[in-house]
Amino acid sequence: MVQPVVLLSAICFITVALGSEESCYLTEEQEDDCAAVCHPIVKPLLRYFEKIQAKESQFQKENSELQKKLQQKGLESLRNYSDLQKKYSDLQESYSDLRNRKVIEVENLKSQIGSKNVEIKFLKDKISELNKTNELATKILRDDIAKLREIVKNKTSNNGTASPLPTRTVQQQAPPSKAIPDRCPQSQNETEIIQEIQIPGSDPFKVVCYSDEEIGSGWLIVYNHWDKTNYFNRTYEEFERGIGDVGTQWDDNYFIGLERLHLLTSRNSYELRMNPYKCDSFIVGNQSEGYMVKDTKGCTGGILPNLRQVKFSTWDRDEDGYPDRSLAKEIGYGWWIEPRIAVFFFNPFFGLSY
Repeated sequence: MVQPVVLLSAICFITVALGSEESCYLTEEQEDDCAAVCHPIVKPLLRYFEKIQAKESQFQKENSELQKKLQQKGLESLRNYSDLQKKYSDLQESYSDLRNRKVIEVENLKSQIGSKNVEIKFLKDKISELNKTNELATKILRDDIAKLREIVKNKTSNNGTASPLPTRTVQQQAPPSKAIPDRCPQSQNETEIIQEIQIPGSDPFKVVCYSDEEIGSGWLIVYNHWDKTNYFNRTYEEFERGIGDVGTQWDDNYFIGLERLHLLTSRNSYELRMNPYKCDSFIVGNQSEGYMVKDTKGCTGGILPNLRQVKFSTWDRDEDGYPDRSLAKEIGYGWWIEPRIAVFFFNPFFGLSY
């Protein structure tokens, strides 16, 4: 029977061609019959399998290349995203720096404008004072001219000849018989009194003498600053000779002057009270020393001793120790401004006693 053998051979041949592990054992005659019958059938199948394997290989290759391209695109996108993040961070930092610089510039401009406004007000006050002085001088001059004309008119004698004008004699006032004290009284009934004193090297001047049960009598108030206006935003020369009118009202603003303060503290050992600070000794230098706080001893309060070796500073004479700032302009008035911590004392009582 030829057909079963041929079919069996074909099946074995296909099995061998497909790589099966099973094997068929045929005779030579069977193999010849199988080859004659199966070859036309198996050959197209083998070609078909070869095409499938070629397409599968091509597909795998294209898939591998596509994966590589996708990976490259992903890495490139990641790098671009990282670059964008860095650029955004740089922009934020640049914007922050620019904003900070602009804020500083605006604050500096505000400070400069404030200083200029203070200077303008000071100049306006000076102009107003000069105008008042000029008006008073003009009025006096006019009165003197009117008096001279009246004298000339009254003294005109016959023939229209004017008599010589009388000469004015000035009598010197006799010095007061009572000597002016050089300090506040050691006892007084009132809490505050106004008294005229005179210390060596200075003309007589009025001061407020203070007394209470807690600290006793003999206190001379040298500085009274109650409000927060720009009343004390004065020149160095004004602080040197004194500011304001001495008074016993709580809101009177005055300062006896740096020169008088120097003369007071340099001749005797004075106790200083600047609530709540107190020193057993307080000495202010002379003009050539910038009215420096030369010595403080026995101080309590913790901050006041830092004023040692500090010069007095104003808006027009910056001696606070900061080369790029003017602390007197910033706080709005002259003071001994400690260079390291910029201490300023705003106290209603600044008095000396010995």
